Amino acid sequence: MQISRRSLGALAPFFAGLCLLLLLLINAEATTVGVRRGVSLCLETLLPSLFPFLVVSEWLVRSNVGEWLGRYPGRPLCRLLGLSERGAAALLLGLLCGFPVGTVAAVSYCKCGEMSEAELRRLVLFINNPGTGFLIGAVGRSLFGNEAAGVVLFLSVWLSSLLIGIFLRILCGPVPQIPEKPSNGMKKASFFTDLTESVSGALPTLLQIFSFVIFFSSLSASMAALPLIAGLPAKGLVLLTGLPEMTSGISAAVTLLPPEEAFRAAALLAGTAGLSICMQLYAIAGAYAPRLSAYLLAKGVQGCLTLLLASLYLWLLRPPLVTAQSMATFAQNTLQQLLTAAVPLTLLLLGFLVIFARRKAKK
Repeated sequence: MQISRRSLGALAPFFAGLCLLLLLLINAEATTVGVRRGVSLCLETLLPSLFPFLVVSEWLVRSNVGEWLGRYPGRPLCRLLGLSERGAAALLLGLLCGFPVGTVAAVSYCKCGEMSEAELRRLVLFINNPGTGFLIGAVGRSLFGNEAAGVVLFLSVWLSSLLIGIFLRILCGPVPQIPEKPSNGMKKASFFTDLTESVSGALPTLLQIFSFVIFFSSLSASMAALPLIAGLPAKGLVLLTGLPEMTSGISAAVTLLPPEEAFRAAALLAGTAGLSICMQLYAIAGAYAPRLSAYLLAKGVQGCLTLLLASLYLWLLRPPLVTAQSMATFAQNTLQQLLTAAVPLTLLLLGFLVIFARRKAKK
Protein backbone atom coordinates (compact mmCIF):
# COMPACT_ATOMS: atom_id res chain seq x y z
CA MET A 1 0.00 0.00 0.00
CA GLN A 2 1.51 3.27 -1.09
CA ILE A 3 1.44 6.31 1.16
CA SER A 4 0.85 9.60 -0.61
CA ARG A 5 2.97 12.68 0.01
CA ARG A 6 -0.05 14.42 1.50
CA SER A 7 -0.42 11.64 4.07
CA LEU A 8 3.26 11.86 4.95
CA GLY A 9 2.93 15.63 5.31
CA ALA A 10 -0.02 15.16 7.67
CA LEU A 11 1.92 12.61 9.75
CA ALA A 12 5.11 14.68 9.96
CA PRO A 13 3.89 17.00 12.77
CA PHE A 14 2.72 13.96 14.76
CA PHE A 15 6.10 12.22 14.56
CA ALA A 16 7.95 15.46 15.26
CA GLY A 17 5.84 16.07 18.37
CA LEU A 18 6.33 12.47 19.49
CA CYS A 19 10.11 12.77 19.11
CA LEU A 20 10.13 16.00 21.13
CA LEU A 21 8.03 14.40 23.85
CA LEU A 22 10.35 11.38 24.07
CA LEU A 23 13.38 13.68 24.12
CA LEU A 24 12.00 15.68 27.05
CA LEU A 25 10.97 12.51 28.94
CA ILE A 26 14.26 10.68 28.46
CA ASN A 27 16.26 13.69 29.67
CA ALA A 28 13.79 14.89 32.29
CA GLU A 29 16.51 16.10 34.69
CA ALA A 30 18.30 18.09 31.99
CA THR A 31 14.95 19.49 30.86
CA THR A 32 14.27 20.73 34.38
CA VAL A 33 17.66 22.41 34.50
CA GLY A 34 16.95 24.05 31.15
CA VAL A 35 13.59 25.36 32.35
CA ARG A 36 15.19 26.84 35.45
CA ARG A 37 17.87 28.46 33.33
CA GLY A 38 15.24 29.90 31.01
CA VAL A 39 13.18 31.27 33.90
CA SER A 40 16.32 32.81 35.42
CA LEU A 41 17.17 34.42 32.09
CA CYS A 42 13.65 35.83 31.76
CA LEU A 43 13.43 37.24 35.28
CA GLU A 44 17.00 38.46 35.73
CA THR A 45 17.72 39.71 32.21
CA LEU A 46 14.73 40.02 29.88
CA LEU A 47 12.17 41.44 32.29
CA PRO A 48 14.20 44.46 33.50
CA SER A 49 15.98 45.09 30.20
CA LEU A 50 13.15 44.54 27.71
CA PHE A 51 9.82 45.42 29.33
CA PRO A 52 10.50 49.19 29.75
CA PHE A 53 11.58 49.42 26.11
CA LEU A 54 8.45 47.60 24.94
CA VAL A 55 6.30 50.08 26.86
CA VAL A 56 8.22 53.11 25.53
CA SER A 57 8.12 51.90 21.92
CA GLU A 58 4.37 51.24 22.15
CA TRP A 59 3.88 54.71 23.61
CA LEU A 60 6.02 56.29 20.86
CA VAL A 61 3.76 54.74 18.24
CA ARG A 62 0.54 55.78 19.98
CA SER A 63 1.67 59.36 20.65
CA ASN A 64 3.08 59.89 17.13
CA VAL A 65 6.56 60.66 18.45
CA GLY A 66 7.83 57.91 16.16
CA GLU A 67 6.87 60.23 13.30
CA TRP A 68 9.66 62.57 14.39
CA LEU A 69 12.18 59.70 14.51
CA GLY A 70 11.36 58.68 10.96
CA ARG A 71 11.19 62.22 9.56
CA TYR A 72 14.49 63.57 10.90
CA PRO A 73 17.05 60.99 12.16
CA GLY A 74 15.55 58.30 9.89
CA ARG A 75 15.47 60.29 6.64
CA PRO A 76 18.80 58.86 5.32
CA LEU A 77 17.51 55.35 6.01
CA CYS A 78 14.36 56.09 4.01
CA ARG A 79 16.43 56.93 0.97
CA LEU A 80 19.02 54.19 1.43
CA LEU A 81 16.61 51.32 2.11
CA GLY A 82 13.53 52.54 0.24
CA LEU A 83 11.43 52.68 3.42
CA SER A 84 8.68 54.99 4.58
CA GLU A 85 9.18 57.31 7.55
CA ARG A 86 7.29 54.84 9.74
CA GLY A 87 9.57 52.04 8.59
CA ALA A 88 12.66 54.11 9.41
CA ALA A 89 11.21 54.89 12.86
CA ALA A 90 10.64 51.16 13.55
CA LEU A 91 14.18 50.41 12.38
CA LEU A 92 15.67 53.05 14.71
CA LEU A 93 13.61 51.77 17.65
CA GLY A 94 14.94 48.28 16.97
CA LEU A 95 18.47 49.70 16.84
CA LEU A 96 18.12 51.44 20.20
CA CYS A 97 16.16 48.79 22.08
CA GLY A 98 16.91 45.45 20.39
CA PHE A 99 14.43 42.80 19.35
CA PRO A 100 11.46 42.51 19.32
CA VAL A 101 10.85 46.26 19.80
CA GLY A 102 11.28 47.10 16.11
CA THR A 103 8.79 44.44 15.02
CA VAL A 104 6.29 45.48 17.69
CA ALA A 105 6.44 49.08 16.46
CA ALA A 106 6.13 48.03 12.80
CA VAL A 107 3.14 45.79 13.52
CA SER A 108 1.47 48.64 15.43
CA TYR A 109 1.98 50.98 12.47
CA CYS A 110 0.59 48.38 10.09
CA LYS A 111 -2.50 47.75 12.21
CA CYS A 112 -3.11 51.51 12.35
CA GLY A 113 -3.00 51.73 8.55
CA GLU A 114 0.19 53.82 8.56
CA MET A 115 2.45 51.16 7.00
CA SER A 116 1.84 48.73 4.16
CA GLU A 117 1.92 44.98 4.73
CA ALA A 118 4.63 44.68 2.08
CA GLU A 119 6.89 47.05 4.04
CA LEU A 120 6.28 45.18 7.28
CA ARG A 121 7.16 41.85 5.68
CA ARG A 122 10.38 43.32 4.33
CA LEU A 123 11.32 44.93 7.64
CA VAL A 124 10.93 41.68 9.56
CA LEU A 125 13.66 40.15 7.36
CA PHE A 126 16.39 42.42 8.77
CA ILE A 127 15.05 44.64 11.56
CA ASN A 128 15.38 42.21 14.49
CA ASN A 129 18.79 42.12 16.12
CA PRO A 130 20.26 42.03 19.63
CA GLY A 131 20.33 45.39 21.38
CA THR A 132 23.24 47.52 22.47
CA GLY A 133 23.00 46.52 26.12
CA PHE A 134 23.23 42.81 25.42
CA LEU A 135 26.06 42.88 22.85
CA ILE A 136 28.19 45.68 24.30
CA GLY A 137 27.62 45.19 28.01
CA ALA A 138 26.73 41.55 28.60
CA VAL A 139 28.69 39.84 25.79
CA GLY A 140 31.57 42.24 25.16
CA ARG A 141 32.38 43.45 28.65
CA SER A 142 31.23 40.52 30.79
CA LEU A 143 32.05 37.50 28.64
CA PHE A 144 35.09 38.66 26.65
CA GLY A 145 36.49 41.27 29.04
CA ASN A 146 36.66 43.78 26.20
CA GLU A 147 33.95 46.39 25.72
CA ALA A 148 35.38 47.36 22.32
CA ALA A 149 34.76 43.79 21.17
CA GLY A 150 31.11 44.21 22.15
CA VAL A 151 30.92 47.46 20.16
CA VAL A 152 32.37 45.62 17.15
CA LEU A 153 29.80 42.85 17.56
CA PHE A 154 27.00 45.40 17.67
CA LEU A 155 28.29 47.30 14.62
CA SER A 156 28.87 44.05 12.71
CA VAL A 157 25.33 42.85 13.35
CA TRP A 158 23.78 46.14 12.31
CA LEU A 159 26.02 46.68 9.29
CA SER A 160 25.14 43.20 8.04
CA SER A 161 21.47 44.00 8.72
CA LEU A 162 21.68 47.19 6.65
CA LEU A 163 23.42 45.28 3.86
CA ILE A 164 20.46 42.88 3.75
CA GLY A 165 18.11 45.87 3.60
CA ILE A 166 20.12 47.47 0.77
CA PHE A 167 20.13 44.21 -1.17
CA LEU A 168 16.35 43.93 -0.82
CA ARG A 169 16.03 47.56 -1.94
CA ILE A 170 18.05 46.81 -5.09
CA LEU A 171 16.29 43.50 -5.76
CA CYS A 172 12.69 44.51 -5.05
CA GLY A 173 12.74 48.30 -5.28
CA PRO A 174 11.22 50.75 -2.77
CA VAL A 175 8.33 49.54 -0.67
CA PRO A 176 4.83 50.77 -1.60
CA GLN A 177 3.96 53.90 0.34
CA ILE A 178 0.63 54.51 2.05
CA PRO A 179 -0.57 58.10 1.52
CA GLU A 180 -0.82 60.14 4.69
CA LYS A 181 -4.37 60.24 6.00
CA PRO A 182 -5.93 63.67 6.59
CA SER A 183 -6.90 64.49 10.13
CA ASN A 184 -10.52 63.61 10.91
CA GLY A 185 -10.81 66.22 13.65
CA MET A 186 -11.21 63.66 16.43
CA LYS A 187 -9.68 64.51 19.76
CA LYS A 188 -6.45 62.68 20.42
CA ALA A 189 -6.12 60.44 23.47
CA SER A 190 -4.40 61.95 26.52
CA PHE A 191 -0.86 61.15 27.61
CA PHE A 192 -2.19 59.12 30.54
CA THR A 193 -4.45 57.04 28.28
CA ASP A 194 -1.62 56.36 25.83
CA LEU A 195 0.71 55.32 28.64
CA THR A 196 -1.76 52.95 30.34
CA GLU A 197 -2.64 51.29 27.02
CA SER A 198 1.06 50.94 26.22
CA VAL A 199 1.76 49.18 29.52
CA SER A 200 -1.18 46.81 29.12
CA GLY A 201 -0.24 46.13 25.49
CA ALA A 202 3.42 45.37 26.25
CA LEU A 203 2.71 42.69 28.87
CA PRO A 204 1.20 40.03 26.52
CA THR A 205 4.16 40.48 24.17
CA LEU A 206 6.59 39.96 27.03
CA LEU A 207 4.79 36.80 28.16
CA GLN A 208 5.00 35.43 24.62
CA ILE A 209 8.75 36.03 24.63
CA PHE A 210 9.12 34.33 28.01
CA SER A 211 7.27 31.25 26.76
CA PHE A 212 9.57 30.77 23.77
CA VAL A 213 12.77 31.41 25.75
CA ILE A 214 11.85 28.89 28.45
CA PHE A 215 10.76 26.23 25.95
CA PHE A 216 13.87 26.49 23.79
CA SER A 217 16.12 26.63 26.83
CA SER A 218 14.66 23.32 28.02
CA LEU A 219 14.93 21.87 24.51
CA SER A 220 18.60 22.88 24.20
CA ALA A 221 19.41 21.35 27.57
CA SER A 222 17.65 18.10 26.61
CA MET A 223 19.50 17.87 23.31
CA ALA A 224 22.86 18.56 24.95
CA ALA A 225 22.26 15.65 27.35
CA LEU A 226 21.96 13.05 24.57
CA PRO A 227 25.04 10.78 24.37
CA LEU A 228 25.24 11.23 20.59
CA ILE A 229 25.18 15.01 20.95
CA ALA A 230 27.53 15.07 23.93
CA GLY A 231 30.15 13.26 21.85
CA LEU A 232 30.25 15.95 19.18
CA PRO A 233 33.17 18.39 18.85
CA ALA A 234 32.89 21.63 20.80
CA LYS A 235 31.94 23.68 17.73
CA GLY A 236 29.12 21.26 16.93
CA LEU A 237 27.79 21.52 20.48
CA VAL A 238 27.86 25.32 20.32
CA LEU A 239 25.90 25.35 17.06
CA LEU A 240 23.31 22.84 18.28
CA THR A 241 22.87 24.85 21.46
CA GLY A 242 22.87 28.29 19.86
CA LEU A 243 20.74 27.81 16.77
CA PRO A 244 17.63 27.05 18.87
CA GLU A 245 18.41 29.72 21.53
CA MET A 246 21.05 32.40 20.94
CA THR A 247 21.95 33.29 24.53
CA SER A 248 22.57 29.67 25.53
CA GLY A 249 24.76 29.20 22.45
CA ILE A 250 26.92 32.24 23.22
CA SER A 251 27.36 31.05 26.80
CA ALA A 252 28.33 27.58 25.56
CA ALA A 253 30.83 29.11 23.12
CA VAL A 254 32.54 31.04 25.91
CA THR A 255 32.69 27.90 28.05
CA LEU A 256 33.87 25.42 25.39
CA LEU A 257 35.93 27.36 22.83
CA PRO A 258 39.13 29.43 22.83
CA PRO A 259 38.54 33.21 23.00
CA GLU A 260 38.84 34.04 19.29
CA GLU A 261 36.74 31.08 18.17
CA ALA A 262 34.15 31.94 20.83
CA PHE A 263 34.02 35.51 19.51
CA ARG A 264 33.41 34.25 15.96
CA ALA A 265 30.70 31.90 17.22
CA ALA A 266 29.06 34.76 19.14
CA ALA A 267 29.05 36.87 15.96
CA LEU A 268 27.47 34.08 13.92
CA LEU A 269 24.79 33.39 16.53
CA ALA A 270 24.04 37.10 17.08
CA GLY A 271 23.54 37.53 13.34
CA THR A 272 21.24 34.54 12.92
CA ALA A 273 19.44 35.25 16.25
CA GLY A 274 18.19 31.67 16.62
CA LEU A 275 14.95 29.76 16.20
CA SER A 276 13.51 31.09 19.46
CA ILE A 277 13.68 34.68 18.20
CA CYS A 278 12.22 33.58 14.87
CA MET A 279 9.16 32.06 16.54
CA GLN A 280 8.77 35.07 18.83
CA LEU A 281 8.65 37.38 15.82
CA TYR A 282 6.18 35.20 13.95
CA ALA A 283 3.95 35.13 17.01
CA ILE A 284 4.07 38.95 17.17
CA ALA A 285 3.66 39.57 13.43
CA GLY A 286 0.91 36.96 13.00
CA ALA A 287 -0.74 37.25 9.57
CA TYR A 288 1.73 39.98 8.56
CA ALA A 289 4.77 37.67 8.83
CA PRO A 290 6.85 36.93 5.69
CA ARG A 291 7.48 33.48 4.32
CA LEU A 292 9.55 31.37 6.69
CA SER A 293 11.99 30.36 3.95
CA ALA A 294 12.68 34.02 3.13
CA TYR A 295 13.27 34.88 6.78
CA LEU A 296 15.62 31.92 7.39
CA LEU A 297 17.58 32.72 4.23
CA ALA A 298 17.95 36.38 5.21
CA LYS A 299 19.08 35.57 8.75
CA GLY A 300 21.47 32.89 7.50
CA VAL A 301 23.10 35.38 5.13
CA GLN A 302 23.21 37.99 7.89
CA GLY A 303 24.90 35.53 10.25
CA CYS A 304 27.59 34.79 7.64
CA LEU A 305 28.15 38.53 7.00
CA THR A 306 28.44 39.19 10.74
CA LEU A 307 30.93 36.34 11.08
CA LEU A 308 32.97 37.77 8.19
CA LEU A 309 33.07 41.25 9.73
CA ALA A 310 34.02 39.90 13.16
CA SER A 311 36.80 37.77 11.64
CA LEU A 312 38.11 40.85 9.81
CA TYR A 313 38.22 42.71 13.13
CA LEU A 314 40.19 39.90 14.76
CA TRP A 315 42.60 39.70 11.82
CA LEU A 316 43.29 43.43 11.68
CA LEU A 317 43.44 44.45 15.35
CA ARG A 318 43.97 41.20 17.30
CA PRO A 319 42.23 42.49 20.44
CA PRO A 320 42.84 40.90 23.85
CA LEU A 321 39.92 38.60 24.60
CA VAL A 322 39.36 36.69 27.85
CA THR A 323 36.63 34.08 28.33
CA ALA A 324 37.08 33.24 31.98
CA GLN A 325 33.54 33.79 33.20
CA SER A 326 31.17 30.93 33.82
CA MET A 327 27.56 30.95 32.71
CA ALA A 328 26.45 31.61 36.29
CA THR A 329 28.61 34.72 36.46
CA PHE A 330 27.28 35.78 33.08
CA ALA A 331 23.69 35.51 34.31
CA GLN A 332 24.52 37.54 37.42
CA ASN A 333 26.31 40.32 35.55
CA THR A 334 24.04 40.60 32.52
CA LEU A 335 21.43 42.83 34.20
CA GLN A 336 23.98 45.31 35.50
CA GLN A 337 25.73 45.55 32.12
CA LEU A 338 22.46 45.89 30.23
CA LEU A 339 21.26 48.73 32.41
CA THR A 340 24.65 50.48 32.29
CA ALA A 341 24.71 50.43 28.50
CA ALA A 342 21.05 51.39 28.18
CA VAL A 343 21.18 54.53 30.36
CA PRO A 344 22.92 56.84 27.82
CA LEU A 345 20.60 55.74 25.01
CA THR A 346 17.55 56.18 27.21
CA LEU A 347 18.63 59.71 28.20
CA LEU A 348 19.26 60.57 24.54
CA LEU A 349 15.81 59.30 23.57
CA LEU A 350 14.17 61.21 26.40
CA GLY A 351 15.95 64.37 25.26
CA PHE A 352 14.51 63.92 21.77
CA LEU A 353 11.06 63.44 23.27
CA VAL A 354 11.29 66.63 25.33
CA ILE A 355 12.37 68.65 22.28
CA PHE A 356 9.58 67.17 20.20
CA ALA A 357 6.97 67.81 22.91
CA ARG A 358 8.04 71.47 23.23
CA ARG A 359 7.79 71.99 19.47
CA LYS A 360 4.35 70.43 19.36
CA ALA A 361 3.25 72.64 22.26
CA LYS A 362 4.45 75.81 20.47
CA LYS A 363 2.51 74.82 17.34
